[in-house]
Amino acid sequence: MKLLPSRCFFIIGLLSIDFIYVKAGEDIIAANNFTTKSKDSIRIISRSEWGAQPAREPPRPMKVQPAPYAIIGHTATQSCYNEAKCKMNVRVIQTFHIEAKGWADVGYNFLVGGDGNIYEGRGWDMAGAHTHNYNNRSIGIAFVGDFIFKNPTKEQVESVKKLLDIGVKNNKLTQNYKLIGQRQVQPHTSSPGDKLFNIIKSWDHWTNNRSVEIVTVIPRQKWISHPAVKQVLITQPASYIIISHTDTDTCYTQDQCYNQILEHTLMSESYKSRFNDLGYNFLIGNNQIYEHRGWGVQPHNYYNYKDNNCISIALIGNFSEIRPVDSQLENLQKLIQYGIEKGQDVMPIWEKVLVLCVLTISFGSLYVVIFTKFDFKKTANNDIDIDTHEFWTIQNLSVVSRKNWGARPPISRVALKTAPPRYVIISHTATSACFHEAKCKQIVHGIQNFHMDVNGWLDIGYNFLVGNDGIIYEGRGWDIEGGHSRNFNTNSIGISFIGNFRQNNPTKVALEAVNKLLEYGVEAGKIDKNYRLLGHRQCSSIDSSGDALFNTIKTWDHWSLET
Repeated sequence: MKLLPSRCFFIIGLLSIDFIYVKAGEDIIAANNFTTKSKDSIRIISRSEWGAQPAREPPRPMKVQPAPYAIIGHTATQSCYNEAKCKMNVRVIQTFHIEAKGWADVGYNFLVGGDGNIYEGRGWDMAGAHTHNYNNRSIGIAFVGDFIFKNPTKEQVESVKKLLDIGVKNNKLTQNYKLIGQRQVQPHTSSPGDKLFNIIKSWDHWTNNRSVEIVTVIPRQKWISHPAVKQVLITQPASYIIISHTDTDTCYTQDQCYNQILEHTLMSESYKSRFNDLGYNFLIGNNQIYEHRGWGVQPHNYYNYKDNNCISIALIGNFSEIRPVDSQLENLQKLIQYGIEKGQDVMPIWEKVLVLCVLTISFGSLYVVIFTKFDFKKTANNDIDIDTHEFWTIQNLSVVSRKNWGARPPISRVALKTAPPRYVIISHTATSACFHEAKCKQIVHGIQNFHMDVNGWLDIGYNFLVGNDGIIYEGRGWDIEGGHSRNFNTNSIGISFIGNFRQNNPTKVALEAVNKLLEYGVEAGKIDKNYRLLGHRQCSSIDSSGDALFNTIKTWDHWSLET
């Protein structure tokens, strides 16, 4: 195939193109109906070619261009070695990201299959959803497959190297961009897998050091005249962050924010004997972060959390019925990320965020904003979809059958080899959480599709799932071998909490529902009366069921130290 000269351009949007070839070191060029490619080119299969569904929300442009980071991950799915299989995998990954994780689109900018083809995700110019706090300033590239114990194909490796070269040539990546593995900046993940990570560590641009984005904080003395009445230092490091709002008007300029903070401070002055000062450590306006009590000083603690060992941050405005603007959320992310990554050697700061307390009194009753892993998720308690459903009931416990969450037929079913099983394995799905039936059904359906279409399993992997609504969702059910825990599937019942519980526990009703399910299982002869309860991490290499949930189940009867 003859490649076009580097200074020739086509407007791709005006052509009927299924895929494009790009030669490393040259500008992006288009090709139509090619059947071969040169050894120096890569094939980029467009969204329309692999059958992408439209994004649920308009894409957000990258904030920083050219991007200073390239972040490498893996999809933790089955590998693919031909175009048809890779297209299907990418489609299912997109569906999983949209339906189960609640994202607007597939999370990566690009994916690369074992066939050596590049599959366009969000592309060069749009912010991804692959790595918290880096999505607006990085290109996220995922190798399709799981590379903890095996290497990617040579074609995958070479194609990604060429894609990075093309990004630099076309000013999509900076000349001195930093190459990092997702695990370097994303806690609690092994992506891109040990084997792949060792490969990229030998590439040009890989760095073991990442510079933390400088956070500009306007000091207290610049916007407030009086000193604090009294300061009490907190125990270092702080373990909790309390997020609230000021319940004032929103501010759009620095002067407006000064006025709003001063007004709020003066209002608190009348409660000086109780508050001693305005209660927050920091306040965040539309474009700036304002210091109040600052690092290491005890805030006014509304709920007396852990002897006041916390940091309090308030967003300026009233967010009972509206979402904070993106710049406020981004500055909140930057402030916390700065503290975690850089704070220990320059200022008193926490080592890790154990719990994020949301002040529902302050936020009002319409919206509960939950901040997890530096990302806001919003649920509305008045937008519960009421639909018809069918339950089968266990001792006042509601269970939604496979039929009624819309399960696909399994490829086959295999009976447990040991009945009743001697183990119960508790995990989490590592997806978005759900708080009402309609959303939970949607997530469970997405998980089944992912397990069957990408992982290649016979059915959804778990025997049961539970939502934060306290409802049990039937997976493979009783008496059937699961696909959740290698070496334990033939002799266990696998129960998965829908959500990600590394930092926070499931709801009380969800925990109670699982306990009731276990009690019924023993009484009905579906679980051995002397069963052993294990966390998924005890029988696999991943951190499921999350730190918070794992610490909870360790207090339950039947929990075992066995690994």
